[in-house]
Amino acid sequence: MTISSEMKQKLIEKGASIVGFADLSQVPEQDRHGQKYGIIIGVALSRDVIIGIKNGPTVEYYEEYKRVNDLLNELGKYTENLLKGKGFEALAKTQKVVKIDENTRRTELPHKTVATRAGVGWIGKSALLVTEEYGSAINGK
Repeated sequence: MTISSEMKQKLIEKGASIVGFADLSQVPEQDRHGQKYGIIIGVALSRDVIIGIKNGPTVEYYEEYKRVNDLLNELGKYTENLLKGKGFEALAKTQKVVKIDENTRRTELPHKTVATRAGVGWIGKSALLVTEEYGSAINGK
């Protein structure tokens, strides 16, 4: 079993909905912390919560968004530790690591950039990642 297939299997078992691997060599080096490859981990939002949104975000949506982000942070750290344990350099782009430029509201390397380079989806009119299976009801790290 390859390290990527092993990692994908373990992440799906731990709650990931999608996992993809991206070549980042064409992304400016300062935006990718010198890393040549990226891993996207996506967790789908609850269909029932999304369907329940009628006139803007709901309390249930807020709770679901928090749950998914907590899980993504956990999965990111798990992946970082797994890779480091195998002798690779790794940096999980968790909420503690990702910095947002206050002027542009942009991050150094958006998760959706890694996702599109990994082939797991595309950027929709909403500027969100869209996947065939989950539409835009997915969040990624």
